[in-house]
Amino acid sequence: MDGPRRRWQLGVSTALWLLTCAALFFGGYRMGRWQNEAPPEAVVVKSYYAADLVAANENGAPGPLALPDLVAAVAVAIEGDPGVEVRGFEKNNSFIAAATSEGHEQIEGVLAAFREVAALYAIANRPDRPAAPAGDG
Repeated sequence: MDGPRRRWQLGVSTALWLLTCAALFFGGYRMGRWQNEAPPEAVVVKSYYAADLVAANENGAPGPLALPDLVAAVAVAIEGDPGVEVRGFEKNNSFIAAATSEGHEQIEGVLAAFREVAALYAIANRPDRPAAPAGDG
């Protein structure tokens, strides 16, 4: 049985295996490979690191926001996005959000605005800040 029939079976099974691999490749099983090419209505879960907004700084002073307040603000900002869920994790000062690509763009905008405010907060509360000049009166 090691003759031409066995070689023919091996050839056919190899060809079927290659066709299956090609069909799976072109059939969409590589969809998660390109994250930015997801359909706009697809709900994607992303993790956001927020320790720079909520954690204590090197002087031990708390940040400008508590994590539950930040999570609530983000949830309000993307309220119009269907299927949105935001959950905070106090242990590592991060949160995850399930939203569409438009919702994630809104989250990134909200976080950028909060980071600008946090930078101003850090400048205003630094210990080596010179005292304000005395008034004329």
